[in-house]
Amino acid sequence: LFVYEESYGISKESHWREAINAKAMGAMTLNWQEKRWQRFFNSEEPGNIEPVYMLEKVENQNHAKWEVHNFTMGYQRQVTEDTYEYLLLNGEESFNDLGEPEWLFSRALGVDIPLTSLHIIG
Repeated sequence: LFVYEESYGISKESHWREAINAKAMGAMTLNWQEKRWQRFFNSEEPGNIEPVYMLEKVENQNHAKWEVHNFTMGYQRQVTEDTYEYLLLNGEESFNDLGEPEWLFSRALGVDIPLTSLHIIG
């Protein structure tokens, strides 16, 4: 289960490039909300790495189609012996109706719920 913690638009391409570069998104560890997080994407690679790139083809209810360029990096931290929290950093580049680029950066927080902690009713 993931919930967006924060999401904001970026108005300049140079700021967008800074937000998604290896130093900003791909460090081995990062501190966020006074907690230390460990990178789990390509965790065996030392140093800063480039975020994972994914091309998404989107279609809205009016059948308009466009491409979204996603740059993602994943982090985790152990909360208890069998529970982890996950932090996904995501940068998106899309285009508005005029074909102008739009940039968005977000952080989503997730938790791994072990099956042994679920109680089935019924």
